Amino acid sequence: MYRKTIIAIFSFFILITNSLPAIAHQPVILLNTDTTPAKGPLLLDGTVSFAVRATFTKSGEKRAFRAAFKEGDTLILQYLILDKKPENSLKVSQLPQVSLISPKGKVTLLKINERTNFYEPFNKTASKILQDWVFEYRTILIQDKTESKLFINRFGKPLTGGTLGNRLQRIINQSNNIQLKEKNITLHSLRHSIATHLLANGMDIQKVQRFLGHSSLETTQIYTHLIEEKQD
Repeated sequence: MYRKTIIAIFSFFILITNSLPAIAHQPVILLNTDTTPAKGPLLLDGTVSFAVRATFTKSGEKRAFRAAFKEGDTLILQYLILDKKPENSLKVSQLPQVSLISPKGKVTLLKINERTNFYEPFNKTASKILQDWVFEYRTILIQDKTESKLFINRFGKPLTGGTLGNRLQRIINQSNNIQLKEKNITLHSLRHSIATHLLANGMDIQKVQRFLGHSSLETTQIYTHLIEEKQD
């Protein structure tokens, strides 16, 4: 496939939807040992948009995972390529193929018919911090090599919402801002804030919808009403 060794990183956004809206992009990193569906992680929550990331260094390598579907669920799959070399310079024929295998063994090959830009609000500083965490600090803390959660604690276990909420509250308490301390700020408050700021600074509402993982544009439009009310 390649004439020289190339490290290529590809992301697959898997969205399993039912009657509930998707919550966000849950990162899942496939390990070098995840070579078959049975060895890979199992994605259970149908209300979450999963960002499945895999790294390939040579031709013939395989990465796999499983997703639990219920009758009536809809699968939305997007093949994302990092906008940097060598990934963004590869031809379609050089890209890893994606195969979907049903419980009955039917294989469906994902066809790439076009390539379009996909924008996420992600700067170089955030990219550097995330790469340091994934490739340096996380590898020191991880104990169970099958653990797919991106953020883990010092014991190698996944960070819970409660732990992150406590850390946020600790940061607020350490602040000298009295008005900040008087507000009821939660992790969900930060999610609302970034959505409002993105829209207020001109980001297209459909891009904000994808960023938040909303299955319905109407859910995202709530933020536009909040901005209009504030301006009035």
